Amino acid sequence: MYTRAEVERQIKTKKSWTGKQVAKVLLSNFFVSARTGKNIITNEEITYIQSHPRNSVEAKKIYSFSQLYISLMDVYNIIESYAAQANSSVALLSNSLKVHFRMLQFREHQLSTPLMITEAQEKEYLKNYQEYLEGRVRRNFSKTETWLSFLMKRDTNFIENIDLIPKFSDKYPHSEKTAMIISQYKVSKINDIDFAKKLSERLFAKGIMDPNMAMTNYQRVFGPAPLQYTAAIAKQYGYHNKEKALFHYGQKVLKEIYKLLYYHQKHFSFDEALKKALAKYPVNFPEGTPQPMPNDITKYDFLTKVIIPGYVKEGLWNWQTQELNDFLMDEYGEYLNSAKQDAIAEHPKLKVLFDAAKKPLDNLGNWGMLYNSGVEEYNPKPSENSYEYGKWRGFPNDVKSRVRDYGYSVYHDAGAINSFKNFMESNDLVLNDLAQVKTNKAKRHRKQAYDQIRQYLIIYQAYVALIRGIKAWTGFKDADQLVHISNGYPTFLREAREYNDLIYSEFAGLRDVMKGDVKKRQKAIELLDVYIPLDPEEKIIPHSTNKALTEFLEETFQPGSPRNASMIINSVANGLKAGGDD
Repeated sequence: MYTRAEVERQIKTKKSWTGKQVAKVLLSNFFVSARTGKNIITNEEITYIQSHPRNSVEAKKIYSFSQLYISLMDVYNIIESYAAQANSSVALLSNSLKVHFRMLQFREHQLSTPLMITEAQEKEYLKNYQEYLEGRVRRNFSKTETWLSFLMKRDTNFIENIDLIPKFSDKYPHSEKTAMIISQYKVSKINDIDFAKKLSERLFAKGIMDPNMAMTNYQRVFGPAPLQYTAAIAKQYGYHNKEKALFHYGQKVLKEIYKLLYYHQKHFSFDEALKKALAKYPVNFPEGTPQPMPNDITKYDFLTKVIIPGYVKEGLWNWQTQELNDFLMDEYGEYLNSAKQDAIAEHPKLKVLFDAAKKPLDNLGNWGMLYNSGVEEYNPKPSENSYEYGKWRGFPNDVKSRVRDYGYSVYHDAGAINSFKNFMESNDLVLNDLAQVKTNKAKRHRKQAYDQIRQYLIIYQAYVALIRGIKAWTGFKDADQLVHISNGYPTFLREAREYNDLIYSEFAGLRDVMKGDVKKRQKAIELLDVYIPLDPEEKIIPHSTNKALTEFLEETFQPGSPRNASMIINSVANGLKAGGDD
């Protein structure tokens, strides 16, 4: 781009001008004027260079480029006008979304408060709960543990955190001998690799992996996830801030989920849409993908990647029981015997049970026997204050989850409850009436907002294509910089990103609802039906070749050709074809 000093020097030294030289001066002035409001050439100087063409051919070019300069000023004003409308539309959508979402939250508020019941109802529900507890106790008493399963439940955290044991020595009731055995397993290889492979393939047909790297599809998007996974996301998708990589990646995946649910509501569940979205945006993270078991696997890796995650899987302990017992004793006998002695040292009464269990897969005892041996974790009677076995178990099915999460309030009589119900019902009627009255008007406003945003994107994309054509036509290499003169476009991009952030965060807040019952899911669908994320990168207008753009500009800016800024922009937006094109 020229500066004021360069223009002055050119005017002083040049006796005649070519079309390209004039184009460079005028386009430079257009760029500086649009960015700063100042000119690098006066109107008198423009008149001077226009009146000093090198020859008649250059005179025609100077005329055409001068008319282009005038039209560009009008085009710029059109773009900025549409940008202002688009930014106002984004603000309208953001405010509307906030109001709509708050209305949904208000309707859900009643389900997020303690359930109001009478004293008579509480008495009935507590009776149901006592019956539930009695049945649960009977079932728990009959549950059994094997020697191995008892140790797996007791020792899993100890084994997986073996490198940190010196820092938490008081946390685990294990001997130093057991810790040394586990540590030694990190360098000891499995001896019977053939049996180990058969066991591994039976349990994990797709392969094995580090349990600390295992994630559900839900975790891959919403977390929590291993730091190595977020680092892989940051590297693959170019996120400079690793701490926010999962957040930005989650938004990308949520956007795809959103589209799938929006356009295919009857075809996809939330989980199906999540799976498809992850397939579209995969993460190269081999550590989080099952791999075939290596031939040189260590005893520690086999213990943490096969035995521990597999001991609860159906079919493990009734498969080749004798061979499996022999394998466990041959490979892990030192640990099993040492950990057994640790358990007996902590709970001496366990010795009788362990003496009867000769092999790892032999029954150690039922929960009642283990509890009577001093192991509190096997108390057959659940605590009334526990989340899993609380009083909510005695309530009707349709309110169990509400009571579990928010509790209940007891009133002496039904008067206060009925008054509150009447208030909520009448309030819902008013809320629904208001929503109904505003629905059509609000829909029109939202449609108008989306239409204005789309029209702006069409205009802006046409302008970008026009600049590409101007560069090819004038030969001005710096013409690309003219794309960045719009003050409204950076603002629009920022506002669009903030709107998308808002809609994805609100939608993320509804992700549990999307997996809930039909009524709750319908409320989430309402949000999907009304609000659509903005995609500034969407290619809307047809592509025009440089040849087609050049021919269009040459024809448009010939002397006597009718032209205006709107006609130019609309022509490019509709797509141009060069002579001879199909």
